[in-house]
Amino acid sequence: LARAQAARDGWRERNGCGVADETGACVRYRDCRDGGEVEYCEADVGHSWLEPATERIWRFFEAHPRR
Repeated sequence: LARAQAARDGWRERNGCGVADETGACVRYRDCRDGGEVEYCEADVGHSWLEPATERIWRFFEAHPRR
């Protein structure tokens, strides 16, 4: 968990993101440089994959296509 949070913070810093919006188990950093965004979701599910996670990840990548 600490590694994941450190990675989140690293991406937030690299992208120069502003204040976070928290929604449930997720934190989204907007107002990043070049229109970037960092989203981090955390849940106590062990090695299970939550079904809504797939949809959430897909929406994120659709909103931020590679150039």
